[in-house]
Amino acid sequence: MTKDGAGLKILLAEDNHFNQQITTITLQKHGYAVDVADSGRQTIEKWMAGHYDLILMDLEMPDLDGLEATAAIRRIERERGGHIPIFAVSAHHRASYLDRCVAAGMDDYLAKPVNPLDLEIRIKDHSSKTAPPSLNMAQETALFDLSSLRDMFSENEVRELATLFVKRGREMIVEISSAISKKDAVALKLKAHQLKGSSSQIYAGPLTRVAAKMEHLAEKSEFEEVGPVFVEMKAVFDVTARALEKETQA
Repeated sequence: MTKDGAGLKILLAEDNHFNQQITTITLQKHGYAVDVADSGRQTIEKWMAGHYDLILMDLEMPDLDGLEATAAIRRIERERGGHIPIFAVSAHHRASYLDRCVAAGMDDYLAKPVNPLDLEIRIKDHSSKTAPPSLNMAQETALFDLSSLRDMFSENEVRELATLFVKRGREMIVEISSAISKKDAVALKLKAHQLKGSSSQIYAGPLTRVAAKMEHLAEKSEFEEVGPVFVEMKAVFDVTARALEKETQA
């Protein structure tokens, strides 16, 4: 087994001991060094006392939940400098949770159970946000999850929905580009929100996250930062669309 995470030290904020064990063992098998915090307050204390490359933050914990703990860490960083990447970890998949995570200062969002391959992709994406992703065949499977749709629809219907998603997605990318050119924050926020919503329906995690990032920037009218995010969004959409078409082709 390759040790893709070798040298990376992760602080796992999780109050469920069973989940702690499973996640820790899984990540260690992939080469990550893992330390565990049982609560939001302990997460802050360990982060301040130690050196970590990443925090995996459960959203629901005692004394301080993941959102509160993240906001506290960001306040401390504003005073002393630095930025620790914080990835939310939750069993919730609704788009509203993404908004709350972004508002709290989180960098990314992972669904439980944590998939080490997905985590590796997220870490690489975070470390090179402006570089178009270069994904191999194994990584493409983490771009979306059609299992929920396949539980409800026939394969032909899933294929039709995938085709509609790709077609409408390409249109939205053009509309987002136009809104950026015009510096139309209202239109940009709406189109990014729509892309985020449709992406979340097929559990297209990377695309959902970058759309949420764009929506957040549009809400603040921070047009000086949208360029690199649009480059990332276009690249992530392109690889997602290609992989989706490949999986659903007749």
